[in-house]
Amino acid sequence: IKRHGHYPSVCPQCAARLRPKNVGSVVSCFFEYMEYEEHQISRAEFEMNLFEKLDDSRFLDDISLLLTTGSSWDFRAAARYVLDSLVPLIPGDAWQKTKEKMIILQRGMANNVRTGAVVPQRHII
Repeated sequence: IKRHGHYPSVCPQCAARLRPKNVGSVVSCFFEYMEYEEHQISRAEFEMNLFEKLDDSRFLDDISLLLTTGSSWDFRAAARYVLDSLVPLIPGDAWQKTKEKMIILQRGMANNVRTGAVVPQRHII
């Protein structure tokens, strides 16, 4: 979806329209799924796991298979959204390295904007 000449990960107006109105319901659904599968995860474990996946090209390639053809996505912006909007709703303390990793994530986003570099975009189904 392209609006105003930007992709939703770049254009705040577009991104806001695509986000759930109640992010709490997304987290609630996630925990219902986890309960059904008889798994438990703390906020710290979730954050650590997500940062590990962001460094794994296989994970990023797998995610691309879940999205629509012709779309592109900025995995850093997506991760930032999850970490800023959804993760704080997970009970428990943050992972001890989250602040450090968020700075690195933000630097990567800023470097791409400053240099005009293209973030690896995934073309999604």
